[in-house]
Amino acid sequence: MKKRVTSRRPYAALALGVSLLGASIPLVATGAMAASKVTTITVWGSGGDQTTEMAGIKYAVAQYNKMYQGKYHANLEFVPNITTVQETASPADEGTVMEGDGPTLSYLAYSGKIA
Repeated sequence: MKKRVTSRRPYAALALGVSLLGASIPLVATGAMAASKVTTITVWGSGGDQTTEMAGIKYAVAQYNKMYQGKYHANLEFVPNITTVQETASPADEGTVMEGDGPTLSYLAYSGKIA
């Protein structure tokens, strides 16, 4: 039996892509954003001695704040010994976003500190 090629599969992929795109677009036309407040998040960065790394983190947070001005605002806090703090702090006391080294991420996920 010869395999039949139809155009259903590309159209199904297109429909799925359009619906996902539609779900990710903010509802600007409804005025939902006008009524909302700015959500503040806390970003923990490693406060080590790497001046270049710290400058990069500051730049990334500044660009984030510029991009999402009026909706989100990130407060950057440099934490000394961030790996130790991440391992010992309770999830409720941690920053909303944490910058960290790759090798420690699996431990933090396994221990339930990040999802």
